[in-house]
Amino acid sequence: MTQPPPNTALPPALAVAGGWGHIGGGFARAALGAGVRVFVHDPAPRPGDGTLADAEEVRDAAAFYALPVPFYHLALQPEHRDAALSLLAARPAVPGGPLVLVEKPLAPPFDRAGARRARQTAAGLPGTVLFDFIELYRPLTRVVFDYLSSFRRCRIHEIALTRTKDREDPAVPRNHIVTLPVQYQETVHCAAWALACLEHVRAGLPNDGRVEAWGRSLPYTPPNPGRYPEPVDGFFEGGAALGETRVTFLTDFRRGTPRSQYRRVAGEGDGQPFVLEAEYLPGAAWMKINGESVPLPGEDSPPLEALREAWRRHTGRTGPGLPEPPLPGPAFAHRTWILSYLLWNAAHGKPATGSLLDP
Repeated sequence: MTQPPPNTALPPALAVAGGWGHIGGGFARAALGAGVRVFVHDPAPRPGDGTLADAEEVRDAAAFYALPVPFYHLALQPEHRDAALSLLAARPAVPGGPLVLVEKPLAPPFDRAGARRARQTAAGLPGTVLFDFIELYRPLTRVVFDYLSSFRRCRIHEIALTRTKDREDPAVPRNHIVTLPVQYQETVHCAAWALACLEHVRAGLPNDGRVEAWGRSLPYTPPNPGRYPEPVDGFFEGGAALGETRVTFLTDFRRGTPRSQYRRVAGEGDGQPFVLEAEYLPGAAWMKINGESVPLPGEDSPPLEALREAWRRHTGRTGPGLPEPPLPGPAFAHRTWILSYLLWNAAHGKPATGSLLDP
């Protein structure tokens, strides 16, 4: 094993399952660029662009999941994770076990039993298990949470979230990757951000976790329709009532849709109204509080920020003397899955009332 890189805020080594894919490759490239040793397990062929040339391939799954590395990233679709989680669960429980960062969603769409099973399996792994709701790891989110924490009493009345991009354009290679219904693929990021805000300041969430969802959806037209057994939702507009907080979503994959990751939070801090707005789009981010621009911290790429912040939380390095944001662990990932499930139900005329405390 190599010595830790100069940037000790990162692990000395990272093992990426699915490291030749779009998401896994992004994490592997970010780690390699920061001097981290990278191992990859992926049955697909290694990309030929050379950016991953220094990644060390491990073809045997058992050998890969037994590596003495401190950080695993599972860039796998939910249906391919059972074997990975089982192999990680078989590792001996030792102090300071590995950090495992898992892609969302927690489980395949509509598979309630699978979501419960995945939550339990992930919670039983040695070490730390976090899920990659990538905006929760960004410095920009720390600014949001620090602001909300600055009040002795914070109430959040409304959270509005927009997440849009063109997934129909055939000229974009990413658009040829098969996607899940938009409620699980993209809206879940917004759901995670909203839940984290509410849980962070203990504002508005009902004690029984009750959720009432509503919405409408439309299919989108991917450039490779032959790979989809049936039309898949690529547009969703709706929301959920979480106690005194109304959370609304607009998610759109359709052709010609401009990219946006806009959020708006309206509430009261110590009895005074506030409106926080932020655009999260990398390279075009901004934030305003009550109409006034807020200075933003410097940011690296979202994958590198996720690696850095997840590692900080795993190793217990403390930041400023403010409350830490909620850890996006298995229980949190299960709550986001429930919300995605209810939003999809609402758009398809199915029961859309439930509880985030579903056992």
